[in-house]
Amino acid sequence: MVSGTMMLSGPSLAPQNGRAKKLIILLHGYGANGDDLIELGDCWSSSLPDAEFLAPHAPFSCEMTAFGYQWFSLENWHPQFLLEQIQIAVPRLNKFIDENLEKRGLTDEDLMIVGFSQGAMMALYTALTRPSTCAGVIGYSGALVYGEPTGQERQPSVFLVHGEADEVVPYEAMKEAQERLTSMKVPVRTYTCPAFGHGISQKGIEVGGLFLKERL
Repeated sequence: MVSGTMMLSGPSLAPQNGRAKKLIILLHGYGANGDDLIELGDCWSSSLPDAEFLAPHAPFSCEMTAFGYQWFSLENWHPQFLLEQIQIAVPRLNKFIDENLEKRGLTDEDLMIVGFSQGAMMALYTALTRPSTCAGVIGYSGALVYGEPTGQERQPSVFLVHGEADEVVPYEAMKEAQERLTSMKVPVRTYTCPAFGHGISQKGIEVGGLFLKERL
């Protein structure tokens, strides 16, 4: 268990139209913080003027750096270990989401969850296990650490974006996630960034923005 737990907080971007009618949660990767992803809100806000963007810092101090945060430990990549670690962090994230939805008078139908790398793993697990179904989830350069039926009456729409030359989370992880989600009857589509590594490309931002606009 990593020391340095904290209540979730982080940067935000207010909706251009004033009052939030949609909420988009941005989950950063391992060793980073919410400031790394809030810039996505700047890219998308003009086409989603009713959306508020929140980019919480993960709840644990990163085990590999003195400055960043982690959603869960990566000292072991065994799927069962990762699943157990994710399940420790998810209740904190759900509390953050629930409080912010309630504060704005919104429901899961108004919610999108977007994650990068480790944040994508969190986004997928959280969206598939919340009691109510959110509008959708985008996973950039991530993986699916989950494989059971969702238990939801309907499943959230999933969009996976991955660099073909990803040197951190293999490109094959997207294909594996797509196959597993399809077997779970979760609507999923994918986008490949040719010759791109571990990150979010400009094209990835563009197609992600189109998905958000479609779902919200």
